[in-house]
Amino acid sequence: DNDDLDINVTELSLASQKVFNAIRKSVFLMPPEFLDILQAAQRKVETKFNREAVYKALGAFLFLRFYCPSFAVPHHYGLLPKDKPPNAVTQRQLLLIGKVLQSLANLTPAGNKEDYMQNLKEFFDKQLPKMKEFYHRLLTPSEEVHSLIREVPSVPEDLRVLSLCQIWNIFHQKRKQIYQYLETQIESEDYQSFKELLDALFDKYPRPPKMSSKKHLGTSLKGTKLKVEKD
Repeated sequence: DNDDLDINVTELSLASQKVFNAIRKSVFLMPPEFLDILQAAQRKVETKFNREAVYKALGAFLFLRFYCPSFAVPHHYGLLPKDKPPNAVTQRQLLLIGKVLQSLANLTPAGNKEDYMQNLKEFFDKQLPKMKEFYHRLLTPSEEVHSLIREVPSVPEDLRVLSLCQIWNIFHQKRKQIYQYLETQIESEDYQSFKELLDALFDKYPRPPKMSSKKHLGTSLKGTKLKVEKD
């Protein structure tokens, strides 16, 4: 009944709030190199679009490719043992939280596509300004953030190898653009030496076989149809 739906929506709101609070506090845990990447993305997007477009680009990068997939399949991201995935009930709850967070990251108010999103309007109204504040802090980190010494987390070996394959696959996809960019950024002699080195690496390590991102990583929640069910 409606009372059960209201309870479920309240629980989803509280769970999403708790996760979002933890994410907002994570600025001090982000590697400086990662912050540099975000700031580079900002400079690129701002040449054609406004600040809100920059924030949405960060949301597509951070949440769509990192945070939300780790909720969808935490056992593939080293958050849970690989042989101990969440049960069906927990999996559904994690997917719902990921869906809420992605909508929040996109700076999208509660819409009409899913019933439960309409019931989260108050949550979105309160949290959207905080999401923008989070993005702002990522793009303008203090010297204290950059000076912190961070402990390198341990990463499961299979996840490390899979991640490296994904990165190298992108290098193959963008090989021509990489060369074009480097040619405009460094001296001709240095460029030629660097190009020869990259050519040797591309020859030695061919493009990895295409992997199913949905099966292994669940890299996107886009299009996922979810709803808060009445118990």
